[in-house]
Amino acid sequence: VVGNKIYVLQSRPITSAKRKGERLWDNSNIAESYSGVTLPLTISFARHIYSIVYREVAITSGIPRDLVDENKNLFENMLGFFKGRFYYNMYNWYRLLSFFPAFEFNKDSMENMMSITESAGFKESPKTSKIFKIRYTMRALYRFLSFNQELSRFKDNFNRVHKPLARRDLSIFSEEDLLMFYYDIESKILHTWHTPVDNDFLAMFFYGLLRKLIKKWKLDQGN
Repeated sequence: VVGNKIYVLQSRPITSAKRKGERLWDNSNIAESYSGVTLPLTISFARHIYSIVYREVAITSGIPRDLVDENKNLFENMLGFFKGRFYYNMYNWYRLLSFFPAFEFNKDSMENMMSITESAGFKESPKTSKIFKIRYTMRALYRFLSFNQELSRFKDNFNRVHKPLARRDLSIFSEEDLLMFYYDIESKILHTWHTPVDNDFLAMFFYGLLRKLIKKWKLDQGN
């Protein structure tokens, strides 16, 4: 911006940058949420949301904040966008799971939840120590036992922030006021959205456990 004039220096995706390493994309599950063609504005907003929410999931789960900060690029690139379609950047999802104990079990459960029919090889080592596994297990057990209270707090907070929005006349806001208004809502709602994701994780865990027990006890075989 020079004076009152805006100069657009680059208005198309960068195509000259060379990417190193193998990547794996899958849209088996996410296509349900974003059917049809998705426009760039939506993808940029969705990637921003995923970055914030899953960063909060990691921190509230007890993952060291310095490890989360070191992997900023991971959280900002959990989704891909090709020719109007959303895709999961699967290796980054696997890397996120590697922060938690029971990586192989969680990986298998996540692939089943995402309806992935062919498992991918993931060669990086999990980033968990024995001490962290003990601390994480105790923390996870406490959060599981108190999850109903956490869910109630999340709902109360969401309703407290969301309900007054219908009475706000946004047409009288300036661009700067709208931006600050959005950031205020984001800090009050989006940064607490780890609770619904925790619910998804619990469903994924217990569904995976149920599948494993059914196979172990051979209950999946016909009589």
